[in-house]
Amino acid sequence: VDVPFQHFMTQGAPDPRVVADSTGILGQDQVTHVWAAEKYPTIGAPIAIAHWSEAQLIQAEVANKAGNSLGAIGFINAIRTSEGLPAYTGATDQASVQVAIIHERAAELFLEGHRLADMIRYGQTLIPFYPPVGAPFKDGGTFGTQLCFPLPVVENGT
Repeated sequence: VDVPFQHFMTQGAPDPRVVADSTGILGQDQVTHVWAAEKYPTIGAPIAIAHWSEAQLIQAEVANKAGNSLGAIGFINAIRTSEGLPAYTGATDQASVQVAIIHERAAELFLEGHRLADMIRYGQTLIPFYPPVGAPFKDGGTFGTQLCFPLPVVENGT
């Protein structure tokens, strides 16, 4: 579990949708703690293919893009109410509500494989790289802006 999802908060309260804890185990560098996600506690835990909250987020985004930010906030609040979270109290302009939708997507879709697609779709200004572009690797080099998996030059091994 990477840093942006450790101690994940929504309006100053711990978000129950993103549950992760430090295992107390040190990583390979003997400095970084290994964190474990607890969304799927067992190998047999069900994983949703699609769910109500994702549909609400799609509707929120459509409403917001159509200029109906208050309608979008209604969809956000429906999700938050179902999770026992406080209602959205932020700014109601279109850009601020878009940021709120992205935050809700991060929480609702945690560990479901949407993050990379969201980074590509929304861009670096709304979902910044972590670690930031230009940050050094511990063994040399720096982090870049690549958002895809490189394809091998030769796929047959020759």
